Amino acid sequence: EYLGQEAVYQLAGEPIKETLPVYKLAMKTDNLMIRQAIATSVQEIPLELKPIFETLLEDRSYVTLEFALAGLASAYPEDLLTYLEPFKYVDGFQNKNIKLLWLAIAISSEVYGASANEIFLSELKDYTSPDFSFEVRQKAFEYVYQLRLFDSGSLKNLVNACTHYNWRFRNTAREMLKELLVDEKYRNQLESLSDLFSEKEKNYLDRISADK
Repeated sequence: EYLGQEAVYQLAGEPIKETLPVYKLAMKTDNLMIRQAIATSVQEIPLELKPIFETLLEDRSYVTLEFALAGLASAYPEDLLTYLEPFKYVDGFQNKNIKLLWLAIAISSEVYGASANEIFLSELKDYTSPDFSFEVRQKAFEYVYQLRLFDSGSLKNLVNACTHYNWRFRNTAREMLKELLVDEKYRNQLESLSDLFSEKEKNYLDRISADK
């Protein structure tokens, strides 16, 4: 099993004409870890691998599903609805990896239309709130950051995350905030929210302002 995974990882970047037979053989093993290795190691999905990747959407592994869905959505946007519909109500792991990826793809593609997009956007931003676990919030922040969707509410939630007890989550939030504050738009937005922050949050903002 381990050797099978390693063999798949070594195929990355090799010409598809040479590796296609190996990928097909690897898929026939029906081994969850080997199929996961295929999903996570292929950066761009050529047409020859499309049928193989589409079968990965039927796997039991949420890791496999996340990478396969992201890869197929990026490579074949014309088939987005086919890929998204089966996962409309799937959360995935505790961090809601499938749900949040689904929302990000739906929002960025607008494949469900403008009205639905507003609902999806609101849901994605809601997941940045302290009402959810830091695992969910971190994943939500990553997509909001990538798509540059921050508004007053999610920006306030990001400042809150900068004072969180979990140091990994806290540091990730601080790096995001640091990057956002390069943009005057976000600096002005943050200033307009000043009355809404807790003392702890205000102290942190004062500290990073003094460090500039």
